[in-house]
Amino acid sequence: MRAGVSCMRYNRVAFDQSMKTLLVASLFASFAIATATAELPSVHSDFSEGTVDGWKFYAGGDPGSSVAFSATVENTHHLKLTEGAIGGKDFFEAPAKFTGDKAIYYGGTLSFDIRVSDASSPTTWRDDVVLIGANNTRLIHTFSSRPTVAWGSRTISLEIGDWYFDTASHNPVASSDGWAWNLPATPPRLATEAEIRGVLADVKVLLIKADHRAGSETVYLDNVTMIASVPEPGASALILGGAALAAAFLRRRRKVGRCNA
Repeated sequence: MRAGVSCMRYNRVAFDQSMKTLLVASLFASFAIATATAELPSVHSDFSEGTVDGWKFYAGGDPGSSVAFSATVENTHHLKLTEGAIGGKDFFEAPAKFTGDKAIYYGGTLSFDIRVSDASSPTTWRDDVVLIGANNTRLIHTFSSRPTVAWGSRTISLEIGDWYFDTASHNPVASSDGWAWNLPATPPRLATEAEIRGVLADVKVLLIKADHRAGSETVYLDNVTMIASVPEPGASALILGGAALAAAFLRRRRKVGRCNA
């Protein structure tokens, strides 16, 4: 009888402790998930401060082109590249915050809004977005459709399937920096996961094409965003901590069950 009473008391205390543990674990897990979501690494340029935010005209392009901040009623703050149509291919070049170690961005996305002043006489150039990594390794994304005079959003996955690897199989065209190219009828091969991860681990340059027609034009860019697919290491630690507390709760429950038996 005494053993039964003792076990009952133990069960009551253990149950109270288990409930407290469950409550703490639940709160901890909820906080961890919320924190992990909030702390997904991201880089953003929306030009809301009225500046070019470090963006510039790619030096290898048309010497008569220029990049500037612009504001209109339809899309208050954005970037624009006015093409000189002298020769060479034009790109917007991203600032330093979009470069460097972006390894945790694999599986994430790169997105932006773009429009052109004139959609006639489109070029056949297909290197619409370019990521350059260490040792001049280049990844190229090709739009499935050309930008139009209306704002349109583009979202590119930073993973296998959305990027071509720049190989010798492409058709070179005349360019001041020697690498601008057209995709041939049979495009170069898709980049492997290892190649994409390799470039993201040390991004040297991010380029978004601003040359979509044969002749002068103005290309507008806005809301450029890179978002990672995994949280910062600190947020991941919170999730693991919540899981550990949940595991402790389950161990306590099993101990209570053994006493009842």
